[in-house]
Amino acid sequence: MYFGGTAFKKQRDVAPNRYADAAGHAAPYMDVITTSGVATGHEADPSKIAAFRKGIGDRPLALASGITPENAAAYGDVDCFMVATGINEPGNFYDIDPDRLKALIDACKQLA
Repeated sequence: MYFGGTAFKKQRDVAPNRYADAAGHAAPYMDVITTSGVATGHEADPSKIAAFRKGIGDRPLALASGITPENAAAYGDVDCFMVATGINEPGNFYDIDPDRLKALIDACKQLA
């Protein structure tokens, strides 16, 4: 399954008024259209997710940036979260905090 980055961190910038177009153009080339916030650990603007959803309809959408147990509910239009830093041990880029992971799983269950 191909998760393809679109208007993704560290790629060339896409103007916000073109997010829906970018997502729609990308959709035929990937299984899961995947976007992010502006950088690792930075949450995406919910309006960006809404534009992506508008551009791809019911196609799968993933978000790979800034997801935490505290903000997951803001991304109900997303089908898949790709997460690491949002649930890591404080100040530790490499190790997942089991309690934060459980909290994120619980938050996701509320979205289902």
